[in-house]
Amino acid sequence: MASMKDYPAKALIVDGNFGAYTIYALQYNLKYNWDGGLYRRENDGKWGYYTALALQNFLKNRGHYKGKLDGDAKGMTWTAVSDYIYAKHGIIANQPDSWTWPATNGLGPGIQKWMNKVR
Repeated sequence: MASMKDYPAKALIVDGNFGAYTIYALQYNLKYNWDGGLYRRENDGKWGYYTALALQNFLKNRGHYKGKLDGDAKGMTWTAVSDYIYAKHGIIANQPDSWTWPATNGLGPGIQKWMNKVR
């Protein structure tokens, strides 16, 4: 994609990079497509508290997240993401030893495939 704002018209490249384009796509869906706007900030492609909190709420509303809604995405959040995208879309995300950040744990491609499927 030439620009983050090309999404959803153009699909994400599935390269495993949980960077600005992937985060923008996630924010876009959390804002416009799911649960009446869980993400209420500007879609800027930056990971932070509000994006994580919206993701946790999304997963909780679907029964996949049982943790604290704290905007701090750690192991329980990323496990819930992996479980959800497999249960709902049949997309297998790698199960790493450590769930800290999708860019380094193999979850990035799964999230990108998910964003492409729901666009």
